Amino acid sequence: MRFNQSARGTIHFSEQIWVVCPNCNDIGLVETQLKAYSIPFPKDYSTKFKCLSCNLKKENSQEWFGYYQGRVYQACGFCGSRISYTSEPTKERCESAKVKCETCSKEREYELKVCRYRGDKPIDPFFGLELWLQTNIKSNVLWLYNLKHLKYLREYVEAKLRDDDERHKYSMISNLPQWMKSAKNRALIVRKLNRLETDLKNKMAIVAPTNTENTF
Repeated sequence: MRFNQSARGTIHFSEQIWVVCPNCNDIGLVETQLKAYSIPFPKDYSTKFKCLSCNLKKENSQEWFGYYQGRVYQACGFCGSRISYTSEPTKERCESAKVKCETCSKEREYELKVCRYRGDKPIDPFFGLELWLQTNIKSNVLWLYNLKHLKYLREYVEAKLRDDDERHKYSMISNLPQWMKSAKNRALIVRKLNRLETDLKNKMAIVAPTNTENTF
């Protein structure tokens, strides 16, 4: 089997994302209208979340449930040397942090420039909600937005021949971790993906039996 699909950024699959409701922990859907597939993150979009169980609703990313990351980039308060510091992503929003200067070794509290973290965590990029489609593979977490995302990844993992033409630095395939590309993990990953697909379809048959496959 050969994988020769065109390069896709992860954002390509983000118009419908299955997530965990922050209110009842049941399944919900984040739906986003992207005016353009700008990468790595869209600049012009409208988005909404709705829980399929308790009907909680959120709109336009006004509330963030995900991770925060803070940065310091300024002169040291003691010696004037440039300080460059980035905190670890955390759910708690911290406004300041103690940072030690690498030049003079003195430490003091600095104000952080805080931003929403949209890195390698299993969350949706618009509200920061935990993804419904995720599973552990050994010591790693595999996550997906929807079944189109799942099927694209499964085709890649299953393929023994993989064309790399037109891959760019923001393409999903280019940024896959090595454990996901390794042939020795192929069978396990495919089994896990198949189970996620089955579980989601079974879930949807219960909570939204009138939904079509296009909603996945």
